[in-house]
Amino acid sequence: MLAVEVEDQRRAALDDLGAPSTRFSAGDSGSYRSLTRVAYQIVDSARMTAERGPHPAASPFDKRVSQKLGVSAFEVYQVELPPGAETVRHTHLADQVEDVYAFIRGEGWVVVDDEHVPVRPGQFVAVTVESARQVRAGDDGLAFIALCAPPR
Repeated sequence: MLAVEVEDQRRAALDDLGAPSTRFSAGDSGSYRSLTRVAYQIVDSARMTAERGPHPAASPFDKRVSQKLGVSAFEVYQVELPPGAETVRHTHLADQVEDVYAFIRGEGWVVVDDEHVPVRPGQFVAVTVESARQVRAGDDGLAFIALCAPPR
C-alpha cells in the first residue's frame, strides 16, 4: 500500500473519531512526510443531534458546533428550523453578545426590533447587542449558521 493511501485511511479514521490531524506534503521524491503538527477539528453537522444549548434563544433545533469543535472564543450554532418554526425572541443585554446569521437553506425572516426582514440562502445578517431578534422559517423551513461573540 502506498504511503498516501495509508495517510488517507488514517485521516478518515481520525475524522470519524473527531481527533486532531497532522498535515502532510509531497517531498521532492513524491513520498509524503510530516511538515507540521496542525491542530484542527472537523465535525459533520449531519451527524450532530440538535438540542437546547446555553444561548438565551436556545431551541430544540440548535446544533452547537462550537462545542464539538472545542472553540471557546465564540459560539457557533447550526439551526435547522422546520416550516413555520421560530427561535425565541431575545436580546443580548445580559451577556453583551452580537449575533451574525448566515442563511444556508430555505427562506424566512429575521425579526429585528419588530421589523420583518426577508432572508434567503447566501445572505448574512448582523444584529447588535441591544436589538431584540428572532428568526422565523417560511413554508420550506430555514437553516442557518449563528455566530455569537462579544464586540471587540
